[in-house]
Amino acid sequence: MRKFSERMGLADHIPTIQTEGMNNALRNSLWNFLHSLYENEKYDYWILVANFVARFFLKVPVDELPYRDYDCRKWLKAHFYTLTWYEVYNS
Repeated sequence: MRKFSERMGLADHIPTIQTEGMNNALRNSLWNFLHSLYENEKYDYWILVANFVARFFLKVPVDELPYRDYDCRKWLKAHFYTLTWYEVYNS
């Protein structure tokens, strides 16, 4: 159901399924989902994830990756936010 402001024509309606692009809300939601998968209270998995992405998706040298979980997360996030909308779905 559309919001009141959308029904009254006061705000643009954002389609539920975005087939011609990706708005910031969707991109942020996807990043937040990835973040929830690979970070928890006991152990962060960012080094493993960055290594996997570097080897099998980006095909970049793994010895140039950051060494700490926090830095690997920043590296992945920077890459994620530079992808075009359709490349996000490729990864």
